[in-house]
Amino acid sequence: MEVITTSSRGQIVIPERVRKKHKIKEGTKFILLEEGDRLILEKESKVESIINAKTKEISEALKGKDAETVNLMMASEKSLAKEWGSKEDEIWDKYY
Repeated sequence: MEVITTSSRGQIVIPERVRKKHKIKEGTKFILLEEGDRLILEKESKVESIINAKTKEISEALKGKDAETVNLMMASEKSLAKEWGSKEDEIWDKYY
């Protein structure tokens, strides 16, 4: 664990040990993600590869489906998203 301080301009310095370990060089680009109160830095290249892999996965899953089916699948996912991960869903997974 490293403790770092923000400058008056909001800049932070990543400690040398961490830069070496993660092969961070001058000009390395990052994506800043917020998860609640957490801040997460991801290398831009890693995020791009994740997005590309997900895009390919989705394209393969939808191959051969017509537009009406795709729209129905997306609407269903949005509707069910409220229920997925709910306490009831956790109980179902535990016992069934």
